[in-house]
Amino acid sequence: MSDPSPIGLFNYAHSFWSAGRALIQLDWEKQESHPDSPAEFLYWHSIELFLKAYLLADGVPLSKLRSPKIFGHDLSKLLTQAKARGLALTRKDEALISFMPVSKDMIALRYLKVGVKTVPTHCELEATCLSLYEIVARELQNRGINIGFHAKLVSLERG
Repeated sequence: MSDPSPIGLFNYAHSFWSAGRALIQLDWEKQESHPDSPAEFLYWHSIELFLKAYLLADGVPLSKLRSPKIFGHDLSKLLTQAKARGLALTRKDEALISFMPVSKDMIALRYLKVGVKTVPTHCELEATCLSLYEIVARELQNRGINIGFHAKLVSLERG
């Protein structure tokens, strides 16, 4: 097996985002005690992968993106590096991403925790995923990376 390319990570991010949307649209929520958690994890993982796709396209080695000591699942570090390398996100997107700043929080999404916490809504997560999808797609295109069928989707999303 070979390492993923920027478009490979981008496609994978799109798949996790689409899976999160699909879960939200299902009527299975009435039968589950924690219906939001799986979709929330999928959205957050999509955000992580969109940022990593951009960074990989901009020359950050995959070994650094995977390294827990450098980036790992730390969205705060990924966002800081992406911004430093020219990724222009909205303030709203940056604020949403700040809800999940460190690796252990990203991993903790997979496990049940009891208590109250403030988290973004699915609509807010959806909006940030859409924003990252469009921005990163254009950045990949600007770097000469063929984004395939996404080129048409990106032009239709806001058109």
